[in-house]
Amino acid sequence: MKEFLWKNQMSYMVGMQGLLGREYKSSAVRSIVGPQISAGPAHYTHDETQVWWPKVLDFWKVKPVTLFSDATLANGKPAKTIDLNDLVMVKEFQMNPTDSPFYYNSAYMKYGTFLMSATQKDALLGFKLMWPFRPDEGYLAKKVYYSVDIWDPVKKVWTQWLDKTMTYQQSEELTVQKGKWQVANIQIKAPHSGTYRFTLGTGGNLSSLCNPTYDPVTNHYSEPIGFTFYTDAEGLTQSEVYVYIPKGTKSLDLDVWDLGKDKTLVLYTGLPSSGLKESRKVDIGAIGTYTILLQPGEDGSFASFRGNNFSFPFLYSVPMLWAKSPTALLVPRSIAEADKLTAVPSPTGK
Repeated sequence: MKEFLWKNQMSYMVGMQGLLGREYKSSAVRSIVGPQISAGPAHYTHDETQVWWPKVLDFWKVKPVTLFSDATLANGKPAKTIDLNDLVMVKEFQMNPTDSPFYYNSAYMKYGTFLMSATQKDALLGFKLMWPFRPDEGYLAKKVYYSVDIWDPVKKVWTQWLDKTMTYQQSEELTVQKGKWQVANIQIKAPHSGTYRFTLGTGGNLSSLCNPTYDPVTNHYSEPIGFTFYTDAEGLTQSEVYVYIPKGTKSLDLDVWDLGKDKTLVLYTGLPSSGLKESRKVDIGAIGTYTILLQPGEDGSFASFRGNNFSFPFLYSVPMLWAKSPTALLVPRSIAEADKLTAVPSPTGK
């Protein structure tokens, strides 16, 4: 926002409910502001903005960060030239458990959205979205709408395959160890190889979003599959999430944007195939921008995020790709090739 206003050099009125409630203990805007509330235009000119804009720049100082697009991969390839949506599952990432549910209130939090990849026609795609079935508390059966887009590696655009206004799965009641739940079970076959982007509509609160191999009755995943998130999603308190740090990365640069406070970054060395070892922990509980210089061996490995509540930070120096386990994490093919990682076929669910 700061950079946007600096470039446009104009200012506009925004909602002041938070300021009024915190500072004035009132929502009566007109009585607080006075008669000038309706005087003059709804925005300020460039010259008027310049009078006070230096104070904004002084208060919100820009902190330089390292961008992944400016990096060079381990094989010398410029990062800005690679296709970040050409994703593969990696053999060296596989470990147990193969995945873990993502917990969020799907009735009102940001839409669930994730990526899957297919290495061949008829590869397994889909998800399970489940929530407690408590009719007396408003936790009801629902139609879960969803869309699927396919990445076009030639045109570099997403093309729609399934339309969310037309595609849905009715949830069904299922009794598991935790009691009665509503489960929307979506299992579909890929029409061809490629990367697939799912966007979900609303479900119920206290939802578990799982990959399609998950069995709610046994609480078991039948086989490894890529199931990767790519947004600054919000959720409930849950187990840690993982990102991969490509070889040659010098620092992990990120923005913590929520006020959760209890948040820890864990850095590792090694890979699951050779022994993933915790290297150190960094407190990132305060809101703001972090530049964390990496120690030898922490590149070419993982970082994870732990804490109460869940708001995924914005990543600058590594791709914005994360998963609930290393196994489920998809990475760009070019990074896998540069770091000498082994791409594996996608399961068909047979």
